[in-house]
Amino acid sequence: MRCAFVCLSLLATPALAAGDESAAVGRAIFEENCVVCHTENGSGEGAHGVDIRRLSVSRVKRAVKGFDDMPAFEFTEPEVAAIAAWLKVLDPGG
Repeated sequence: MRCAFVCLSLLATPALAAGDESAAVGRAIFEENCVVCHTENGSGEGAHGVDIRRLSVSRVKRAVKGFDDMPAFEFTEPEVAAIAAWLKVLDPGG
């Protein structure tokens, strides 16, 4: 039964290409800081945030500075790039 749960959990998680460490780092940052408002899939559906799945690196960089209801974060350039890489994985339009 545990195997079935683990297998189903893996199916619900977007796959990362082998060696895509940047997206893996971005996923960890996203899960720690962004999920509360933008939900696990980045759509913001049913939460306080908006859909952020199609944000480019430059738009992520601007967004994390904060505005309106968006809090400011202090991420490094590599962290911003990693977040954008994870959002690309989440983007249903690819």
